[in-house]
Amino acid sequence: MLRGLVVAGVMGLSLGLAAANAQSPGALFVSPMGEPFRAHEADVAPISLWIGGADLDADGRITSEEFMSDAARFFARLDTNHNDVATSIESTALYNRLAPEMFSEWDDASRGQSTAERRDSIERPLDDQVRRPRGADPSRQRGAQRFGILNDVEPVMSCDANFDRRVPREEFGACAARRFSLIDVNHDGAFTADEAPQR
Repeated sequence: MLRGLVVAGVMGLSLGLAAANAQSPGALFVSPMGEPFRAHEADVAPISLWIGGADLDADGRITSEEFMSDAARFFARLDTNHNDVATSIESTALYNRLAPEMFSEWDDASRGQSTAERRDSIERPLDDQVRRPRGADPSRQRGAQRFGILNDVEPVMSCDANFDRRVPREEFGACAARRFSLIDVNHDGAFTADEAPQR
């Protein structure tokens, strides 16, 4: 009986390790609207996964229309109860499932802060959102700042202009329009990979 338990334990451990290896995360990119993308191959930049999906005509450029379409697609994925409102519960669940490392250093940095201080650092007014500067020190960044183009800690909830922890579809669309103007650095009506602060 003891031998059977040992064999079962070793088999369980082996299956657990195999599952962990199969699910080991790849490099992470968080799109300007907040969708996580992972590159599981070492030679693939995760930003290319977002660009490849958003660039509907495959010309290497994401136009404003393509960006808005991609934002609407992500909103539909984010709005799990299909009530045309994204909530902090829905965005947190998505990040916990697909990009838990967004919160790893954030939790350490927010210890000792009041709830209001944490909320203010996460939900800045849209006028305060800026592109992440080239060469920004990743060790001083939190949340999606470390994995994206823009300087948002939590990109979905920073679209919440009235701080009610809810982002209706229209508010998300207006936020997408403003964010496109931030990522279109050369103002030619399209975003290309060379406009990202880190390629």
